[in-house]
Amino acid sequence: MTRWKFFALCALPLGAAACSHKPPPPPPAPVLSAAEQACVDRTIATTGATAGNVSIVATGATKSGDSIFTTSVGNSEFTCVVTATGAIASFSHSTVH
Repeated sequence: MTRWKFFALCALPLGAAACSHKPPPPPPAPVLSAAEQACVDRTIATTGATAGNVSIVATGATKSGDSIFTTSVGNSEFTCVVTATGAIASFSHSTVH
């Protein structure tokens, strides 16, 4: 076998592997604010659900600046009001329409 053939047999696969594109990394997990995490934690404690099954949406704010969130697990929704200090002011089961 000539040197050229030997080089081609060894180098060609290595070159092709080096030029191949790697798949993009998965997107980072969403990071919840302290207020959102407090509501998710309360929902988990109330329902026994896992964190991956709880969804949360910011739905507004009170006149005093408290944040209002709606969490949901399956067919259950909860309204969670969190103060500026991160304390849960109220947590209640919402009616699903």
